Amino acid sequence: MPRWAIFSLFEVFVDIQLIAVHPTTKVVSLKSGTRLVTGLNELVQVVVLSLFNNPGRDILDPERGSGIPSMIGMNYDTNNMTEILGELTRRIKVTETEVLNAQIGLKLTSASKLRELKLIRVGPGANEGEIEAKIRIINELGQRSEVVI
Repeated sequence: MPRWAIFSLFEVFVDIQLIAVHPTTKVVSLKSGTRLVTGLNELVQVVVLSLFNNPGRDILDPERGSGIPSMIGMNYDTNNMTEILGELTRRIKVTETEVLNAQIGLKLTSASKLRELKLIRVGPGANEGEIEAKIRIINELGQRSEVVI
């Protein structure tokens, strides 16, 4: 069976680095390259891709993804972060559950397995009307990586 026909969050994108996390700012950007990713870096790829996937976009699994990009253009009061915080928390929980369920039965290293996702901070972004969220990704070994989306 061709590799692309096998559905698994962990099998589709582990061969190349798609997500780059700036070492200082932790801001996530998309990148193309051929660097093999493993361990915590592999887990970061899986989590970020799930966060950025909108349900209904994958014909093989239409429920997959938390749909964070679908929040763009929604009317939120940036002076009251409670509504945004609640919505981001819910969507991050969707990704956490999705990744935890996807790793059941797979032969992954503890460094590549998710233990927990935590929303660390939500606040205004660099540009007007922009919101940033800082998320901590913790693997089964307790290693952490933080990303800003």
